[in-house]
Amino acid sequence: MTACANPALARPVAEQSPWIAFRARPETPARVRLFCLHHAGGSALAYRDWGVLAGRGVDVCPVQTPGRGHRIGEDPCNNLGLLARRLADALAPLMTEPYILFGHSMGAALAYETAVVARRAGLPPPELLAVSARLPAHWPTQRMTSRLSDADFLQELRRLNGTPDELLDDAEMAALILRIARTDFEANDRHVAVGQRLDCPILALGGMNDELVSRSELEGWAELTASRFRLCILPGDHFYLRGAAPAIGDLILEEAGIP
Repeated sequence: MTACANPALARPVAEQSPWIAFRARPETPARVRLFCLHHAGGSALAYRDWGVLAGRGVDVCPVQTPGRGHRIGEDPCNNLGLLARRLADALAPLMTEPYILFGHSMGAALAYETAVVARRAGLPPPELLAVSARLPAHWPTQRMTSRLSDADFLQELRRLNGTPDELLDDAEMAALILRIARTDFEANDRHVAVGQRLDCPILALGGMNDELVSRSELEGWAELTASRFRLCILPGDHFYLRGAAPAIGDLILEEAGIP
């Protein structure tokens, strides 16, 4: 698979863009819109608990990329640059109000590239780019997980602790996960950004016990902003964000200057 599926094949969800899996809106007018981009092999369900931030005046919009969830009938995409262009085009109508881009792992690189595309298209910049648990987008990765055999790839998914074991133990589900995750990891492994500096601030987040991305590596994201940079380390591993939506939300809103 070398390209994203035709967007025309996507099924709309709740009369909104097929790129948005669901929305959690505050009862009063939102102060900011938060686009949440998932990790490789994951889906918008990674943010199913983030609706709690609606109580803080946040319009929570988890992004669903092709090949999973309600877009299961589409092919996943193995090119982050192409995916970012299509995502920015889809989100453009929602970028007219103040917004934040948050991406975890692969989603961090996709969030950065989406901000770059938005800038080139003359769209309003995000109030903040929040990147989580990934090497800086302009640094090459040395892992090349996508080239592992099926058995080793599944073992790596278990080690990363981002996919429930019961899904990986089911042969049918494991085959589906392999198809999606391998394409995502291919996109992530081979992507190296040009390194264009953004005008918006960047907040980098990571897990204290993350064996994949170190604190010093996260600091490299500072090279991609002409504005301010902040790094915060939270308790946990590569998937430290589980159950941490309130704490992460506080950090994001604080850094974006939204009281």
